[in-house]
Amino acid sequence: VNWEIEMKNLFTASVLAALVSTPLFSGGWETGRLDNSFMYEDGGYGQFGVLSVNYDVGANIQHPLAPKHKMAKNQSRTAFAVKMGLGNFDLGLTRYHSGAIQLDGQGGNLEGCNPATAAIALCSVVPSADVTIYSTAALARYSINENMSVFAGLNQFALGDSVVTTIAGHYKVDAKSANVTVYGAAYERPDIALRVEAVFQEETNTPLAASSSLSPLLPTTPITGANYTIPETITLNFQSGIAKDTLVFGSVHQQNWNTAQIVIPANPNGINPATFAADTPVSAVGSSFSDKTSYSIGLGRKMSDKLSLSISYSQEDGSGPTTDDPFTLSDGSQGITIGARYSLANNMTISAGYNYTTAGDVKVVHEVAPGVPSGLTADYKDNTTSALGVRLAFN
Repeated sequence: VNWEIEMKNLFTASVLAALVSTPLFSGGWETGRLDNSFMYEDGGYGQFGVLSVNYDVGANIQHPLAPKHKMAKNQSRTAFAVKMGLGNFDLGLTRYHSGAIQLDGQGGNLEGCNPATAAIALCSVVPSADVTIYSTAALARYSINENMSVFAGLNQFALGDSVVTTIAGHYKVDAKSANVTVYGAAYERPDIALRVEAVFQEETNTPLAASSSLSPLLPTTPITGANYTIPETITLNFQSGIAKDTLVFGSVHQQNWNTAQIVIPANPNGINPATFAADTPVSAVGSSFSDKTSYSIGLGRKMSDKLSLSISYSQEDGSGPTTDDPFTLSDGSQGITIGARYSLANNMTISAGYNYTTAGDVKVVHEVAPGVPSGLTADYKDNTTSALGVRLAFN
């Protein structure tokens, strides 16, 4: 009985790792994924977390006089989750930061940059962007017995008003929400804190209301056919007691980005900067993300009745040392997360953790046509991120 109680207290040891160990150079635009570990808490439960991410991510453009420029913007993220138990059913709601493209690539342009002349050599191929996506998931879990449970729900991805600026044009996208089905199942052995869980998210394509112009100094005109796709993902989460007061945990997360791109078509009716007539073409812009798989493994240790510590390692596959995708910042990544969880009272805990991630070097090569490089490049080397997270939970 004591063994079972001790291990039950470690069920939340991996919660801290989930707060800060999501790969910070993740595939596509993903910054966070659905963490439904709160659905396995007893009775009523609530949590709130804050994460601050510092991106030390810079690149050199092709011009020899260009200094290394910080391309990625620092970010702050919040998340909350609540649940209630109704017999064999658990109902939950969570909101978290699921996606972003936050770049300052055009800030790396040298004085005199002009994409219409030979001075294009002074320009950065990396866009500037302000794109943020938050997700709100409503979940229901049914316990078949002590060992088996299934769950399902809807996850609403809310894209905010967004702006992207490249050397070829300026693009605006209106806020848009899309509902995605999520479902899964879990096997548990509470006596040894064993839980193996599979989580599935379906692919969903969403049309966008977009407009574009040649420059941020010109008004935009509408475009038809813009869209983005939320990728299909498969996540396997696991944890198990391996000794008294000691828990191992981890995950495998597969993201199918090859069929989940951002597409903003060309605009034949852009504003002419000389005549202000709507007769000037604006180039298309889009992503070329590739499939990614990320892994994590960690260890949790209960030090006392009040204090637990954890450490975890995370890794994400890369797509190679060169890419033609201007939104790619790394060729994979590796990270370490350390943290602590402390019981403030019988029903309240606080967790805090720190993550340090190194990015694989990658070179972005701009192409004017498939296989035809323009000479514009962005060379990312020796980049890192660090993150600090805090979470307060009530049971």
